[in-house]
Parts: sequence; C-alpha cells; structure tokens
Amino acid sequence: METTRRFPAWLWWSIAIGCVIAIAAAVAYFVSSYQPRLPPGLAEKRREAVSLLEESGRIEDVDIRALQELEAAKAYADAVVLLERALAANASREQLSVRLVTVSEELSRLALVIEPDSIGAKAIEAFGLLTKLAEAEYAFYDGRRELYEVTRDYYLELAAERTVPFPRQLAEQVEAVNADFERTQELRKQFSSAISAFDVAVQR
Repeated sequence: METTRRFPAWLWWSIAIGCVIAIAAAVAYFVSSYQPRLPPGLAEKRREAVSLLEESGRIEDVDIRALQELEAAKAYADAVVLLERALAANASREQLSVRLVTVSEELSRLALVIEPDSIGAKAIEAFGLLTKLAEAEYAFYDGRRELYEVTRDYYLELAAERTVPFPRQLAEQVEAVNADFERTQELRKQFSSAISAFDVAVQR
C-alpha cells in the first residue's frame, strides 16, 4: 500500500477559496462628523478599526494552487517555500485580526452609553457584529495557519526523501477553514448593513 500520494485536485481548489479571495475591509461608510450625543473616543476607535481593515486588505495573499503542479513534479522543496510565504502573509493578517478584536470590543462598550436609546441600539448591533466579524476572521486565520503548517511539514518530509503517510486530517481541516471563511463573508454583509443603519440614524 502506498504511504504517500498526491493531494486530490479538489483539495487545493477548496483551500484556494479561503486563500485567493482576500479578507477585505467591510464595505461601510464611516461618518466623520459625529454629534455631541456620541461618546468621546468613538470616532477615533472607528478610524482605528477602518485602518486595521484596510491594512489587512492591502496584504497580498499567496495563491497555493501551484502546489498541485509542484507535487506532480515532485518539487517538494519548492512547495515548502511556497507554504512558508503563505504562512508569513497569513501571520500578518492574523496579527491584525487580534488587534481588531480589541478595538471592536472597545467600540461595543462605547455603544452602551450612546443616547437616545434608538440610536444606541443600532450602535450596539453594529459594533457587536464588528466584534463577531473580528473574532471570525481570527478563527479563519488561525485555522488556516494550522492547515498550512500540517501541509508544509508533510512536504518537508517528502523533500528529505522520507516515506510519510498522507495527513488524513487535512480534508477535515480544509472543510473547517472554508466554513470559517464563509462565516466571515456573511458577518461582513451583516456588519455593513448595520453600520450603515447606525450612520443614517446619527445624521437624522
């Protein structure tokens, strides 16, 4: 029985869903002219959140679909290099997502004191969704890091000409990472809608 085998084509395509499509900033309009009824510090924290989202969106992700060809050519060392690059880009985004969690939680606390209650409720919903989005993005990047590490270690063994079993947990990890990615997509839509509703309420 073979102890090593090629990754199925569908596996790398699935990973690419969460790799090639960038986790970009939520499409939301952030007003710059806040009314006195909004708590001090809210505008600054919103700008910080926007800056983190934009910085994450500027980081170029690494397309790992080339692993298919590298595996076929038995260019295992090149596969390791590609995955190291992917891990570096992922780490940068993961660090930004950790900072975004902190900022979003601070925004959620500020939302609790916004008056009147009709506007405060919209702020609580919007920034609560931002917190969920930030946490979901962190989960995605953390899961993808583990996935890339398992794959890199597999290729390291092959590059060293050692016979190793195919990492059977990989398919489950791919499914989990893609599920996390889909969750971020849905939360981004919800957040965009909620923050727009809050901004409209503030300007009335």
